[in-house]
Amino acid sequence: MSRKKKAHYLPNGPIRSLSPRELDVRNDELRTHYHFDSADLRANREGQITDAQWVRLAHIRRGKQLLLLVGLPIYLTSVLGVSGMVLWPFLINGSCIWVAMGLLGFYWVVYVMREIHYLGQLAHDKGVAQIEWVFGEAHLTESLFYWTKNVMVLDGIAFAITPKESGCICALGMGGRGYRYTYPFHSGYWYTVYYLPHSRTIISAEITRELDFVARLEQSVIMLGADGEIEVG
Repeated sequence: MSRKKKAHYLPNGPIRSLSPRELDVRNDELRTHYHFDSADLRANREGQITDAQWVRLAHIRRGKQLLLLVGLPIYLTSVLGVSGMVLWPFLINGSCIWVAMGLLGFYWVVYVMREIHYLGQLAHDKGVAQIEWVFGEAHLTESLFYWTKNVMVLDGIAFAITPKESGCICALGMGGRGYRYTYPFHSGYWYTVYYLPHSRTIISAEITRELDFVARLEQSVIMLGADGEIEVG
């Protein structure tokens, strides 16, 4: 299965070296967060997706469908109902609350459209059954659209990263007492990420070491693309 990837022939900076213990800890964070094992990772390195990973992707798809069809209507009905009762005195006085409510409505419309688009891209990925990989230094920034998601950029490709949440989560999706969230990726570390190309769904990842980079180049076919950039396949 083809896995061509435009890449720099050499790293664009020094690859961060880790102690064996820290390497195990960081890789274990990735395995726990994305629910893959060593067999899944070996298959992904060879351009294959395991049956277990397809099952996990099906769960993601069904979860988002259930959220859009059932969870979101219930959530919006309850929240907007309570908000309407609380804000009614301001609404009848012609306050700018109408503007705020309009902006909130616009936010949810965009959110639903993005989720529907993601589900369509995920279905496309299942149809083509192709996996791609990218490696590089991770740069994480806070998302302006989601409350807790971060955006990770790896060699120019952006991924939305959902954190692992624990503690008390209130109805508005914000943190309550004891609430905290952790991300599987960290800025400044080098990673190799295996993902579905259309939805950019990460299915596995690992810390990249300098010897891994060299070994990947030795095992890859390096070509000059039509646009003059190096392609590694």
